[in-house]
Amino acid sequence: MVYYVGVVNSFDTSKGYGFISSAQIQGDVFLGTHDLPAELQQAVVHPGLFELGGRTVQFGVGSRDGKTHATDVALAPAEGLPTVGTVVSYNDQKGYGFIGVSGLEGGDVFFSKRDIPPHMHAFDGRSFA
Repeated sequence: MVYYVGVVNSFDTSKGYGFISSAQIQGDVFLGTHDLPAELQQAVVHPGLFELGGRTVQFGVGSRDGKTHATDVALAPAEGLPTVGTVVSYNDQKGYGFIGVSGLEGGDVFFSKRDIPPHMHAFDGRSFA
């Protein structure tokens, strides 16, 4: 599969879709929530938690019902910008863990409880002790 790099130029969380623009493809590419990796699907349904608009992504292109849409979308991590991942392990006693990030090659990302903003210490029924 051929992959492209583009920027999410809009994403409406209430409608569940947006568009990606890429210099490699003529016109915008449709991006539905279901085309995102699981961790991004969870993040974008909570307005204000994570903004997808303006972020660089890598993606493939597929066709559904005769219309072009993005596939295998991966967020391109950028220094200083938040990213989204899934906590793969966390040790309450030591206060650290590891996050798996789909768009980041080379393994999991280490994090400490102090790296997590206080308002996120209890999220979606889970908490960092």
